[in-house]
Amino acid sequence: MSNLNSPASPQSGFADIDNNNFVSGDCGGEGFTKRERACIDLRIPESGDTELDALIEKARRQEVAAKAMQGILACHEECKYVDVAVVSTRFADALLTEMERTDG
Repeated sequence: MSNLNSPASPQSGFADIDNNNFVSGDCGGEGFTKRERACIDLRIPESGDTELDALIEKARRQEVAAKAMQGILACHEECKYVDVAVVSTRFADALLTEMERTDG
């Protein structure tokens, strides 16, 4: 894709909320590129920005751990919440490690 590094949502102005007004002109930046926006939305830490990729990876880990926790809690009636949290995080880490190893 030739426009991957183009702005995803170019802006030509900004809202001045205090004065209930829209100010046209340069708003100080173009926002995320299409690549960055896609990486955020898809939870793929390949934006090329190390700080953004670290945040995406953290969000991805939390999301996978939460889904693992939901599955564990749905199948077990009685369990200690701390144990479930620890196991869920381990499942998430194992899954993400395997996905990276197999480029999945």
